[in-house]
Amino acid sequence: ETSLLVKLKEQAHSNLTDLCVKISVGLKTTADNVFIKQMTQRFIKKQGLEEKLIFPLLESHNVERWSCNWNAEKDLYVLYPHIERDGKVMPVDLDDFPRVKSYLESFRQQLESRNYLKESQRRWYEIWVHQSPSDFNQRKIVTPDISIANRFAIDEKGLFVNGTCFYLILKDQSDRNYYSILGLLNSKLMDYFHKITSGNSLYAKRFRYWTSYLNSYPIPKELFAPDSTTAAILIENVSKLLNHPTEKEIVEREKYNDRLCYKLFNLTESEILEIEKTLSVLGSECS
Repeated sequence: ETSLLVKLKEQAHSNLTDLCVKISVGLKTTADNVFIKQMTQRFIKKQGLEEKLIFPLLESHNVERWSCNWNAEKDLYVLYPHIERDGKVMPVDLDDFPRVKSYLESFRQQLESRNYLKESQRRWYEIWVHQSPSDFNQRKIVTPDISIANRFAIDEKGLFVNGTCFYLILKDQSDRNYYSILGLLNSKLMDYFHKITSGNSLYAKRFRYWTSYLNSYPIPKELFAPDSTTAAILIENVSKLLNHPTEKEIVEREKYNDRLCYKLFNLTESEILEIEKTLSVLGSECS
């Protein structure tokens, strides 16, 4: 185990954090029953809430391996009473949104009881960890906070992200960069690395996917080599995994993805066997 981790670090060009603008948790409202749990499409229309403050929201169950599955009629939205100006997120003036104001006023006692907002000199109707809309309105990679195995997906639709997930924004927004990093993150190799280094197994062999753990993922040197055939094939394979493959194709291409990622780190057959044997004990199936 120690020698494997040493080899991964030796073969690394950088860590994941070096390639990212941000790795962060999603929204934390501290009052989900107000801002999220009621926010179905039907409820929003019935209440007549101003849609300028309503956004589709990814939750952990929407994040599948490779892509996100969000349905406008079945899934939830978030009431987001903030606006971003000049890179700064601030609360909206509720007088400009009378329907939202009336709705929030009906929960005012609950919302005002969040003393930490008062202590931070913020308004009673704010979301506690509001993040930036500009973070969400761009391409990003999303992972559930808790999962049995690495389960990363690319979001191309600019959806907001709930606090049950973490999101990654890469410095290089190209397809090449996102597809190669996504392929690496969903590999058995990175699943192994996460489970060995995070040491945070929960009930039913589930693991936490916090920023502090994701930061240290090693990124292989060959992934950035301009003449790397392996990297080129990895990118092509991931693009096909994102293009509505059948279940059989997914299984075959994920196995291929694993082999390519092992090759990027120059792992031997005995090292690969050790990784897969360890994962069989720790659990490597997604939930």
